[in-house]
Amino acid sequence: MKNLYKMALWAILLMGIGVAIWKHLSKPLPLVENFSEEPERVSSSSAAKSTLPELNVGGQIITPDDLQWEIDLHTLAPKFSAESPTDKSEKVEVSDDNRSELRDRIISSVLERKISYLYITEKLKGFNSDDPARFTKCLAMVGEISKENPEFFASRKSHDRLKNKLCEQSVIEQYLDERVLNSVTVSPSEVASYYRTHEKEFKKPLRITLRQIVVATAQEAQTLRKEVKTSNFSELAQKHSMTPEAKKGGLLGPFSKEQLPTLFDIVFSMNVGEISGVIKSEFGYHIIMPIERHPAQTLSLAEASPQIQAEFQRSKRLEIYQKWLGTAMNAVSVITTPSGI
Repeated sequence: MKNLYKMALWAILLMGIGVAIWKHLSKPLPLVENFSEEPERVSSSSAAKSTLPELNVGGQIITPDDLQWEIDLHTLAPKFSAESPTDKSEKVEVSDDNRSELRDRIISSVLERKISYLYITEKLKGFNSDDPARFTKCLAMVGEISKENPEFFASRKSHDRLKNKLCEQSVIEQYLDERVLNSVTVSPSEVASYYRTHEKEFKKPLRITLRQIVVATAQEAQTLRKEVKTSNFSELAQKHSMTPEAKKGGLLGPFSKEQLPTLFDIVFSMNVGEISGVIKSEFGYHIIMPIERHPAQTLSLAEASPQIQAEFQRSKRLEIYQKWLGTAMNAVSVITTPSGI
């Protein structure tokens, strides 16, 4: 039973290797062994924890409570992003449909981080992972994130877990940048060849940058339509619109017609600065004003080169990282104990 469970966990980890893993080249400093016994401010149900396994990664024990903290971090800490600790995006919303997927993804991420960190610090030579300078950035991030999520990180235990996570992650990123991914290059001939065979990708259709005001009722929309002008559109959007872009004066785009809902088709036949009538949709009542037209164009090789180089870099670095991670996985032992055993 334990072997079957271990195989399943490895399958989850292997499936996670890809663009998502590349975004998550994140890992921490040695585990803090003497955590405070102070209770967590944010606790999870024992029922949820009971479904999580215990992991022994290279002799380090990762308990179900540790895994549950990782899940809580991404679901309860509103300023922590699943993509990057420096991203100030909103918390991950968990539904019955994605709960199992999120759980597996986080277990995979923790395994990847712990395996990579132990491989670098215990199996490899010539990399000074104990240099205090390597922890300057991650410790600053710990302070920033803790301040923005004071309730979640109120306990010493939660704060230390965050420090371990971010600093392990930082050490791994530094090692990869200095020793593994530093040799990746993209030649001009590769860029030119890609451009010739994918030229259609660099043809941009007509695009429009616009502002919109969205309100909940027809009466409010009609009142605003009588008041709104080109000169005060941004101000009224900030004051009355109920959509996220309201804080930017209702600014959207640039978008092509294919990128927008059909209710926006009208803007492609309007003049810049012209204001639409009230348009009803399932989201509310819209008032729309195009502010800039971006003519259709085909990017030249010189214009497209930065985008092509970035994609080549990402693809090559990901391929090299996948091979490196496979080596690390074979070098660090993992023993799993399913819940309830």
